[in-house]
Amino acid sequence: MLLENLTPFIMPLLGVVLLGALIFVHRDDKHPLAQKILLVALAAFIVQSATTTIQRREKSNTTSLVMAGEGANLTMRGYMAFDFVRISSPQAYSTINTIFGGDASGFSRRLVDQSEEVLRLALADAPDSPYLQIRLALVLAQADFTNNKKQIDSLLSGLEKNNDPRIAEYAGIIRKIYFGVVSKTDEASYAKTIETLMPQGWYRDASLLSLYKSAGDTEAYKHYIEISEQKAIDWLTKIAMIIIFIPLIIFAGLVVLFVQLCLLAAKRSGPQKLLPVPGIGDLQAVLTVLIAWMANEVIVSSFLANLNIKMSGFPATFMSAFLALTYVLSNGPSWFYIYWFAFRRKKIRLLSGLKLAEPGSMVARIFVGIATWMAAVPVVLVAFVISSVVFGTHGSQSPVLTILFQVARSANLPAIVLFYLSLAVLAPLCEEPLFRGLLYQSLRSRIGVAGGAIISAFLFAVLHLDPGGLLPLFALGLVLAIVFEKTGSLVPSIIAHGLWNGANFTMSLLASSW
Repeated sequence: MLLENLTPFIMPLLGVVLLGALIFVHRDDKHPLAQKILLVALAAFIVQSATTTIQRREKSNTTSLVMAGEGANLTMRGYMAFDFVRISSPQAYSTINTIFGGDASGFSRRLVDQSEEVLRLALADAPDSPYLQIRLALVLAQADFTNNKKQIDSLLSGLEKNNDPRIAEYAGIIRKIYFGVVSKTDEASYAKTIETLMPQGWYRDASLLSLYKSAGDTEAYKHYIEISEQKAIDWLTKIAMIIIFIPLIIFAGLVVLFVQLCLLAAKRSGPQKLLPVPGIGDLQAVLTVLIAWMANEVIVSSFLANLNIKMSGFPATFMSAFLALTYVLSNGPSWFYIYWFAFRRKKIRLLSGLKLAEPGSMVARIFVGIATWMAAVPVVLVAFVISSVVFGTHGSQSPVLTILFQVARSANLPAIVLFYLSLAVLAPLCEEPLFRGLLYQSLRSRIGVAGGAIISAFLFAVLHLDPGGLLPLFALGLVLAIVFEKTGSLVPSIIAHGLWNGANFTMSLLASSW
């Protein structure tokens, strides 16, 4: 029994042994053959483990399901907000109606249709997903209960037989709400179950409003409507901020790009910004660093996967702290690997070799980092559009997104701060030294600026294991390599990378909070 429980941990433990042995034999130059054998063994370990991880991810398809559910949640929030404005503020709705050419109601209806379409498309790929089925039932009830009654009944009947008692209980409550009358005695317990099992968002609001209506609790219904109306106004304000903010950043980014192109055209010659680091072009050392880092990532993810930790059952603060710890364990050792495998023997000082201790104004570098982030926005958006049109991708498929939406909805300040720490601080501090500080500089010394930028950006994108974000990440990697080359310092790249991650989370936070 003990052996059976330990079996899933054998492969990650093997990875720990191989990685530890590789570190040990690199203490000197006396074991070159052992170094190469361990490097090949670790590479095979990474390929095998990464293949298993990708297959597991594709099989569960959790991120795609969450993205579909959140997409429908967002559009249904828009529908609810429009409805509240129509009822409570006719004058404001008249203005909105004018903006939409007298078809605000048609736009509102299309939001519901779009939510239904998104959920149906996702269910086509995962027809047995209770996560999507319960959400589709709620959207269908909102769209046209009378005409969709038979399908809603079929969805809820199947869910009531689900092996998970929580899903069966929730489906049973929704059935009683829509197909019967809820007694005042059951109202409180049903409301508590809905609030416990359904996260904050339109699905919960729709369930609670239908519950109070079915129970005939006019006071609770009116009170929740008032709360929801205020939330809708706040949410529309946040969406308006995003709508105004994004074009401004795109415009600012285009200005930065235009100015830079003009400067490049005007400057025929000049001093080299990124001064070469003697000995940094040892590609075998760089390969060893990358393999050690990837092995570290695989070991940590394998251990966590085998522990089978379910994020959905924990508070948002725990999820954010867990993510921060995961980033530290997965990527933090990259600094040690850079020093141990690449810099130590060449007597390269870590901070100066990574271009983090160069003389110059830190304020100026921070300013350049901000400008670089602005320039990256239109570039990455173009890459996203090309990826969507040509390759049919629909954005990032990173598992982190499943935690991101839960944290964004929670309105929990410590959880949000920890999430910012993970994405906007830890990620760039760990990734930029590796991909720009070491990899780009090493490739640059061998094959030049263009080749180094392209290959380092490509590996940066590929090693994120995010097919939907491959082209956008490649574009971002190119921008970060270029600013590193032009400034001779890694600080602007770290700032720009952190702002990119932080801004994306901020928009998700504003759109998901209600």
